[in-house]
Amino acid sequence: MSEVNIQVSMMTAVTETLKFKRGNPKVDHEKIMQHISNMAKNVRNQNAKIGMVAAASKTLLILEKEPNLTDKEVMKRVMEELPNILENIRA
Repeated sequence: MSEVNIQVSMMTAVTETLKFKRGNPKVDHEKIMQHISNMAKNVRNQNAKIGMVAAASKTLLILEKEPNLTDKEVMKRVMEELPNILENIRA
């Protein structure tokens, strides 16, 4: 799987995390991460799976620190972190 496809998978996880969190504001992080993990089971590439979970986790951290950010702002911040996340996955 190409790096671009891995990044697309990661951003899909970010979008799903935001959607799930906004739809269920009182849900805890564990349930969100379980949802993303279940979603990642359908992905064959191991780096993409790990990236999806890492991107979702980063999304939740950003939302925790700055809950008033828009989804677009959160997505932008996570996208800026994608190279670092990918580098850590491959390390």
